[in-house]
Amino acid sequence: MANRRIGVNDLSELLRLLRAGESDRSIARLLRRHRETVRRYREWAAGQGLLEGPLPAEGELSRMVAATLPGAPPPQDSASGR
Repeated sequence: MANRRIGVNDLSELLRLLRAGESDRSIARLLRRHRETVRRYREWAAGQGLLEGPLPAEGELSRMVAATLPGAPPPQDSASGR
């Protein structure tokens, strides 16, 4: 399941928790996500202005993620010894 985006329902819940002032650790525990994933979405949401004001509809939110959330970098090959 690595390198997959979270679903729109989880994203809406994540945004609700972020707006409520929850910590990355508690959100990660509640949504069963890695803290780094929560941190990445927090930074993205802040950059998109989603931590204040009205939330866009789920369809618009999904389009925003697809258009503006950078993907994870490819894995590094540590076996080459270089």
